Amino acid sequence: MAGSKGFPRLVAHIKRLHLSSDDRRGALREALSTDCELFVSVGEALKALDQWVCGVCMCLHALSRACHHSDGMTRFKWVAGDVEEFIVGIVRPQVRREVVPLGGVVVDEVLLDRVFSLPITTVKSIPHSCRMAFSHALAAALGKVAATPTSIEAWVKLLLLPRCTLRVFRPSNRQERRSGNRKSLQCHSIQRALASWGGDGFIELIPSLFAQPLRVVSGKDDRVSGSDSSTVGTNIKQCLRKVSDGHFTAAVKVLCSSGVAPFGTDTLTALLAKHPILPPPVMPGSLPSEPPLVVDVDNVLGCIQSFPKGTSCGRDGLRAQHILDALCGEGSAIAVGLLKAISVVVNLLLEGRCPKVLAEF
Repeated sequence: MAGSKGFPRLVAHIKRLHLSSDDRRGALREALSTDCELFVSVGEALKALDQWVCGVCMCLHALSRACHHSDGMTRFKWVAGDVEEFIVGIVRPQVRREVVPLGGVVVDEVLLDRVFSLPITTVKSIPHSCRMAFSHALAAALGKVAATPTSIEAWVKLLLLPRCTLRVFRPSNRQERRSGNRKSLQCHSIQRALASWGGDGFIELIPSLFAQPLRVVSGKDDRVSGSDSSTVGTNIKQCLRKVSDGHFTAAVKVLCSSGVAPFGTDTLTALLAKHPILPPPVMPGSLPSEPPLVVDVDNVLGCIQSFPKGTSCGRDGLRAQHILDALCGEGSAIAVGLLKAISVVVNLLLEGRCPKVLAEF
């Protein structure tokens, strides 16, 4: 690791073992041209060492030195500080699409966008009997991301974990709708999903998401027809949800509300006037030279606990309450291990080491 005593020996090791002969230099050039993870790892090491490698002759140089050839001279150019700038003359290979053999599921950003577009609802709180299993699954997913930050599959599986394992159980008959049966079936549903997630069940869970029928909103629960009565019924349901979350002030506001704006062109026009569409942000040409922020376990725990109760989830379905449930009580061994795993991934995000193709997610 950068800053350790053994890190300066890395240059001597590369020169002695990988650049000692033409055959070994050719083998390293071929590996850098085909293996994206190796390319990124070598580029990060060279960046930390303030050195660059010439892809033609496979020689290491200081950033201020040029590489002389019979047909000319090659220099290092600092543009944005990306890892590919430190390996001159070799094009960064494309990220390999990792295809899971069972079912032929390609774990990439396309799959992530397809799953995020499904109308899947996650539970507001994890049942007590499922919290330890979810904590282990979350820590394992975070660990894989920390071990291979450039792996798109590891990041996608981390983002899909809540939607695949914490789905709300939908009863299909009157007996399943009973309160006690519904809670029990909800626990069994999460436990089965977590048990499958631990093995190769990821391939089984993904098709099950697409196999679920879409929920069609109907008005058969409305006792009285008409917009006024429908608005009252909707407000009462929303009020009960707010009361169950402990948001009593919001519950009073809901009861006094005139309801949800109707779906139509006028509503869309009013929303666009209040929230105009702007072009997406552009990546800066030069990255800041200051070192990235680094957070510790206490910072992460404080931020997790700062979320208001009942905070909604994002597209991945993960709620702040899910993380609090997974900690299984502050001070426990599970909480310490999970907080460390979360802190490592948060620091990766602060360093900008998330794959660019997943930035929008």
